[in-house]
Amino acid sequence: MTPMPRPLGPPDWGIDILQHLAALHRYALGLARNFHAAEDLVHDTVVKAYASIDQFLPGSNLRGWLFTILRNTFYSDLRKQKREVADPDGFYAARLVTHPEHDSRLAMREFLTAFQQLSSEHRDIVTLVGVAGHSSATASRMMGIPVGTAKSRLSRARAQLSAALDGSAPPHALGDRPVKGARKAPQDGKHPWQ
Repeated sequence: MTPMPRPLGPPDWGIDILQHLAALHRYALGLARNFHAAEDLVHDTVVKAYASIDQFLPGSNLRGWLFTILRNTFYSDLRKQKREVADPDGFYAARLVTHPEHDSRLAMREFLTAFQQLSSEHRDIVTLVGVAGHSSATASRMMGIPVGTAKSRLSRARAQLSAALDGSAPPHALGDRPVKGARKAPQDGKHPWQ
């Protein structure tokens, strides 16, 4: 009479798996072809097997179940490695930078400071073209100035903003100096296009 297979439970599981460790290691070494990778593979196999011991059917082939887990783990890792980029020097990792969110707030604050230092004529043209999205021709009609004057003001305003944001603007580059040929703003504070 053959003895009934004993049910496998946590106390017996550790003892039974010890019998298969050497064979698992040989199989892993054959697959990985690297001693340290084989050790990691066996370790991962034992961890996965222990985590899913409730899926093992008592009386079935423990060795075959462990070998299946080892083989599937090896091929899953191999597929993951194919998608990974080799980066021994850290070149690609160095390019993956996430800037803190506060940087954008600081940049916006710097822009607003520089924008407020522009003359009113320059602020108007930047607002119409850069913010509202109007063409230079449309903005010139709205402001009641020639197209060339609008383009010139826009160019100077952009240059002044760029210099102020780069930190290369001389102290007198920005300010509320009058622009040649500029109309005076109405006394009520309203602009002609409002």
